[in-house]
Amino acid sequence: MATAKQSPPPRKTPSRAKKAPAALSQDSARLALDRATKSIRGLQKDVARNAWRIGRSLALVAELGLHRARGFASLEAYAAKSLDLTAGTAFLYMRVAQAFSETAVATFGAERLDRGLRYIAATPEDESPKELPTLRVRVRDDDGAVREKDFAEVTLVELRAATKAERDAARPRTKRAAEDTAALLERVNAALDAAVGPSAARAAEVRLREAGGKALVDVRGVPRAKATAAFRAVATALRDAR
Repeated sequence: MATAKQSPPPRKTPSRAKKAPAALSQDSARLALDRATKSIRGLQKDVARNAWRIGRSLALVAELGLHRARGFASLEAYAAKSLDLTAGTAFLYMRVAQAFSETAVATFGAERLDRGLRYIAATPEDESPKELPTLRVRVRDDDGAVREKDFAEVTLVELRAATKAERDAARPRTKRAAEDTAALLERVNAALDAAVGPSAARAAEVRLREAGGKALVDVRGVPRAKATAAFRAVATALRDAR
């Protein structure tokens, strides 16, 4: 498995704004939509082979807003009326077309890859879509034992169960983390109260928060005369909690 998930790096501001696609005239947009609709209907005759191309075509319709040229308020409405596609299926095709190559989608199938995306989103490891074809998935046997199985051999039922198991395992970790934070906050505030004395303790407070992927400590309401002792007490309590 890969390393633990980390917060994504801040996005860099591009030096030049990306140009938006030139707006089409109403007639041109209708013509483009009609061509896309005809093409997608033809591709639907062999969805297993053409799911990637369907997803790319739908993404282009959405990006250019072509569906509005025929009076559809949303891509979902267009897909349902013109292509007999549910919103879930339409967006599934679009997701896998964005994340994977045409060869990967044809080899593994759109639904399997989409389930794979959900699985790696649920695991604590920092896995990427390109790793899915060689990924080892944690599946549970009938006797309850967990073993790793090649992604290419995992069934959709096993993928659903594995994703649920990863999500269920993450919930206790999140709960424990919240409980640990609350206990830490209580200890640090007790140390602060002792440092500033009873009269100032009513206003003095320590809060913990996150910003930009970093854990921050806010100390407020401390009299200037007792600031040195207060900050020393807070720092000591945080150090002892490590």
